[in-house]
Amino acid sequence: MMPERAVLLIILCVVIVLSTLGFSALPAPYGDNARYIIVAQSLAAGKGMALANAPEQPQDTKYPPGYPLLLAGLIGIFGYHLALLNALSLLCTLATVVIAWKFTRVLGFTRGMRILLTGIFALHPLTLEYSRVTLIEAAFVLTLLSTLYCLARFESENKAGWLRAAGALMIGAFCIRYSAIILTVAFIFVVRRNKTRAGLIGICGLTLLLLAAAFFYSGRNFSGSYFAEILDAGNYLRPGNGTIGLTGFAGRYAYNAAAYAGNVLPETMLPVTRYILPHTFWWPAKILLGLGCLAAMSAGFFRLRRREGARNSLVFVLVYALLLPAFPTYGSRYLFAALFFVLVLAFTGMERLFRRRAPAVLAAAGAIFAAGAICATADIGMIRQGFEPQWRNFYRSLDFIKEHAPAQAVVVCRKPFLAYLVAQRRAVGFPATADTGRMMEYLRRIAGAYVIVDSIDIAGIQFSRRFLEPAVRDYGDNFELLYRLEAPQTAVYKVKTEP
Repeated sequence: MMPERAVLLIILCVVIVLSTLGFSALPAPYGDNARYIIVAQSLAAGKGMALANAPEQPQDTKYPPGYPLLLAGLIGIFGYHLALLNALSLLCTLATVVIAWKFTRVLGFTRGMRILLTGIFALHPLTLEYSRVTLIEAAFVLTLLSTLYCLARFESENKAGWLRAAGALMIGAFCIRYSAIILTVAFIFVVRRNKTRAGLIGICGLTLLLLAAAFFYSGRNFSGSYFAEILDAGNYLRPGNGTIGLTGFAGRYAYNAAAYAGNVLPETMLPVTRYILPHTFWWPAKILLGLGCLAAMSAGFFRLRRREGARNSLVFVLVYALLLPAFPTYGSRYLFAALFFVLVLAFTGMERLFRRRAPAVLAAAGAIFAAGAICATADIGMIRQGFEPQWRNFYRSLDFIKEHAPAQAVVVCRKPFLAYLVAQRRAVGFPATADTGRMMEYLRRIAGAYVIVDSIDIAGIQFSRRFLEPAVRDYGDNFELLYRLEAPQTAVYKVKTEP
């Protein structure tokens, strides 16, 4: 029988191959990735956390400084190389897989289940996706999972060193993403079980201190922070006005919870279901799959809670799951933080539901592997072709601007951070308004010189066509068409200056 470490090494090698096959010379089509890089470049240049893409170059107060500082260190030493920054995510992913493998030991799984869980987690399309892009996911999940692993070791061994290591890792995770504050509930649970009042007071004090630091940091521009997003009546997909009320919050929570249960969760457990769109023929089957996953996870939860070393992680997962729908948007990106535990709970539940029938569990694992392989292959193929057509044309339009626009020109488009990195021109977004007069006033106020009307579709909304194109149509004399691509249509317009 092959040694378990040899199997782990094979899994890591497969991750390296599948990840690097998906590396691209272009920044991936997200937006946040480019934002992190821009801020990191500013830090490396000694300009603070400045958003250099904007004409006024404001300081970024939305994201914690931890990840940009990490990128800035690499840029300061080696210069800006996208492949190097992507390789950092791959390195974090490999370390996370090792921690996941060690975690399955602490949780008391058999050799077969350890290999199964580690393999599915490592080769999951989400894990591979975030292993090859410059986003916080890989670094955040590494620190988060490492924190819970140390807490599990402390719970089972009662050695203070594990608790101190967990505390340091939690602070690191918080400096990468604010949602790591939820980890404090696991600390409180562990400290209460050990009946150390001083430790409990210390954890509560640290929590308040971290929250105060986050509010102070965001307070420099509260309207551009996560806290403002949570309180806003709208979100980045559906703009709203004012502060959300109790009824609106309850409605948003219920909608997001249903979306996670009926859409995001089945796509996570069986990735190929992401091709089943809402309100299509197979959509009810996808919802049923999501409910089945919830049932299996619930069964796994009640089984694992009896195991020493697992209970603090289960507390974290429960609180995280309850708070997740409270955020303005939903998606697999946010569930990825708990992907390891989703798989652990689901397979533990399936093992219980199938009354330890190994063939049934292996069949379920095989289905997940097959679905993941299909999606991973499709993802790699899409990236190597230059991403989806809507993004290929967007990047081509940026290449045109890079070649023809003056160095100080301001570009207006849906993804300004990506535009700045690719076109190397200052770039800003645009207001989500149907008032074409207001849009023109905005373009004049920011001295926008070029406008990109693209076909980028985000959750069924083509923002450029909904908000920018009407202004171009109604004020046609103020725009000159410079460049157009078809299938899908993407156009670059020059904004004429008034005489």
